[in-house]
Amino acid sequence: MTTTDITTQPTTSHGAVNHVFFMQVCTTPAWLALTPNDRFAFLGETIAPILGRHPDVTMRFFDSEAFNARYTDVVMWETASIMSYQALVEELRETAFWGHYFEVVDIIASIENVSTAPGNRSPAPATTTSTRCEPRPEPAVNDLGQRLRAKLVPIDTTVVERRPHGEHILEIACRSATRFVGGDVVAVRVGGAAVGPAGTWRRYTVAGADDHTFRLLIERNPIGAAASFFDQLERDGTMAVRGPAKPVLAPAGDGDLLIITDLT
Repeated sequence: MTTTDITTQPTTSHGAVNHVFFMQVCTTPAWLALTPNDRFAFLGETIAPILGRHPDVTMRFFDSEAFNARYTDVVMWETASIMSYQALVEELRETAFWGHYFEVVDIIASIENVSTAPGNRSPAPATTTSTRCEPRPEPAVNDLGQRLRAKLVPIDTTVVERRPHGEHILEIACRSATRFVGGDVVAVRVGGAAVGPAGTWRRYTVAGADDHTFRLLIERNPIGAAASFFDQLERDGTMAVRGPAKPVLAPAGDGDLLIITDLT
């Protein structure tokens, strides 16, 4: 959905300050699967009545998927009453908008033009200092911490489907709180300790993923270390995994390639 560019809006006529909330959201496969008519029907039948119950809150929608990779759209909420905005969001959370059709990535709260609003203007001081605002790079430790956590901390997944493909291929579908995408590499605990990172692990590439469900295609080796584990794995059973890790693609062209890895 596309709207016109954001323009500066005045504060309310009675001098109250406008509160503006920028809600960063990401579309889900469920929303993308809807036809345009179905999308407009959802907005008209579900979202419009909520807006009608809170006439002092306005909403504008902006496309952002072409400009970043963290969110696809920005919803701008504007109101002079924070309580009205909160009540609207509480209703919104009870609909398919929140979590099913859109994942809420972040909400940025702001107050519009407080220093230049009527009644808030003051003469400029004789001398002023200015501070240049530089964008803050995200600390590298955060990325490192996430990668270490993915490598060392197992997560429990629930088996939702176990289906053989011929004699040698087994398809395992699991539901997880962590989102995976096709091509991710995950480690599966196939034996040993039941807690922590210890145990026997085998790596597999995610064959496909949809929402919070990912699928693995396992080549069955009757004498392999994982054979008995996957033979005993049943629907609604628990499978511990670590990851995701991204696949490594060899560069094009000729030349030597050094790969360093571990066996965990």
